[in-house]
Amino acid sequence: DFSISGAKNLSGINIYISFLPGVKIEIDEINLIDVTNVKYKIPIEQIYSYTQSSYLDSNSDRLTYYVVKKLDEKIHINFSKKYQNITKINLKIKFSRLNLNNKSNC
Repeated sequence: DFSISGAKNLSGINIYISFLPGVKIEIDEINLIDVTNVKYKIPIEQIYSYTQSSYLDSNSDRLTYYVVKKLDEKIHINFSKKYQNITKINLKIKFSRLNLNNKSNC
């Protein structure tokens, strides 16, 4: 959970991360909670997302990113509409290391 100081109107969020290459980031769920404690579950299929240098898997039922470079990354997540008076953001997110190597299997 991320609390926001004061209520904000949101049409998207940015996530700033720094990882080594070979990390997979999976966002299963995004929920926004407003000042009256109403919870808005954002449908994944109604999200537009892009990054600076990571790959986005568009064949997934979740937002899946593959970090391929060692640098600070900014993930932009834009919603299909604007949500009013939001005080909290809840992300169901998983980080995992990909089983990648550059050694020959011969």
